[in-house]
Amino acid sequence: MREALDRALAGVATIAGPDDAVEAVIARLRNAPDPAVLVILPEVSPLARAMLRAAIAPLAAERAPATRIGAVEIAGGSDPSDVIAAVQFLANAASTTGQVLAVAPPAPSPYAGGRPQDPSDSSTKR
Repeated sequence: MREALDRALAGVATIAGPDDAVEAVIARLRNAPDPAVLVILPEVSPLARAMLRAAIAPLAAERAPATRIGAVEIAGGSDPSDVIAAVQFLANAASTTGQVLAVAPPAPSPYAGGRPQDPSDSSTKR
């Protein structure tokens, strides 16, 4: 996924992967032009992910009003086109800063055959 996002978001977003140091990513955001959008890949460790998420609001306050900062956190199995759409939304949302959008694959539908599944119905169990 990283290669596809690198190509599609070159010059638009900073991408954080599992090998990127949190301090280096934050430094890149501090120096990024407006808008600064961070993309957190699913392979980033839970600790690094939490630290990057926690940095967004303070960085947005630090860089305001000259630069808007936002982030897109990706869950495993997400469609790259959904990630690109979320980044473009943050990049173009002139009054939005300090926000983190989560992108995840669609949840399974609670409907089967046009009717809600009844958890007690053994015919719907696998």
